[in-house]
Amino acid sequence: MMRSRKNTHRLWGVKVRSFNEIDLIFAPIDIGQPSSGVRLAPDVFTENQLIETLEKRGWISHSKWVTQRAVGDSAKHSLEEFSRISEIIASITAHSRERDRFCLTIGGDHAVALGSIGGLLKSNSKLGVVWVDAHGDVNTPSTSLTGNFHGMPLAGLLGIDDDNYWLNNFDWLDKHLDPKRLVFIGVRDLDPEEKRFIEERKIKIVGMDEINNKGMNQIMDEVVDHLKTQGCNEFHLSYDVDAIDPSFFPATGTPVANGISANDAIHLVESLRLTGSLVSMDLVEFNPSLAKTPVDLNRSITLSLDLVLTAVGHPGKKAGIHSKLLDCLNFFKLTKKFLSQNQ
Repeated sequence: MMRSRKNTHRLWGVKVRSFNEIDLIFAPIDIGQPSSGVRLAPDVFTENQLIETLEKRGWISHSKWVTQRAVGDSAKHSLEEFSRISEIIASITAHSRERDRFCLTIGGDHAVALGSIGGLLKSNSKLGVVWVDAHGDVNTPSTSLTGNFHGMPLAGLLGIDDDNYWLNNFDWLDKHLDPKRLVFIGVRDLDPEEKRFIEERKIKIVGMDEINNKGMNQIMDEVVDHLKTQGCNEFHLSYDVDAIDPSFFPATGTPVANGISANDAIHLVESLRLTGSLVSMDLVEFNPSLAKTPVDLNRSITLSLDLVLTAVGHPGKKAGIHSKLLDCLNFFKLTKKFLSQNQ
């Protein structure tokens, strides 16, 4: 379906941001889940010229690396290390937004979002979060079936606390996300307690049936309208690649069938960027070691880069009309590609 002209130019009444500097936070962190291969993703991004591509577009980039002290089994379920890493990432994202830079965090597993969003909330309590994921990631230590940290970051961000777990171990986490300013997209594998948490807090959730019935264009209109009515003035996109159907993105650790298509995956990001209010993004759970063939690896690398480059676009402060023309050209290219693939 071709994107409507109204949606292409619509700004939804929220704060319009424009950047020419970007903070790249590379977080090769695997502390949140069992597979160490997820630590390889940041290196894959740099080896495939992410920084050079951004600078060719005109971005002034600042790279920061956050690494864990221990790797392998000794790092798993290390509460002290999880808190330490999260606090470092939070400090970087908070300072990034204070400097009015776009903030891009490349994981690593989804546990990094506790720090990235925790820091952003220090800068802006009215932040809206779009959580794109096959899973809810809103378990607590007592409800988690695995004990893996990558299934818990939203519980901490929402302040869902068992026995003062977050209060006692994450004292830096002093700002919480308003559940009305959170939207799930692509979720299709929830634990029973996660479902209860979401229903009790009336968090907006967009499942695959709704995406398939309405189309991503209408979905994103509704998502942004919802966040606007909740008083959100800036948006953060936390993108777990397992939200995408495994046929399009095979290199991830917890794939779930019947996910978002490659076209819709890009369209989702583009829709948020064109609001002018997308200020930050996480890209997580890309695990190069789990690609079964070179074709699978290349497909996953290409889509990862497309997602990130779509989110950041071109720097806007000095680009002016030129940047908007590039937006239009990129939109028509995406539309032409989509139509050619669906004839």
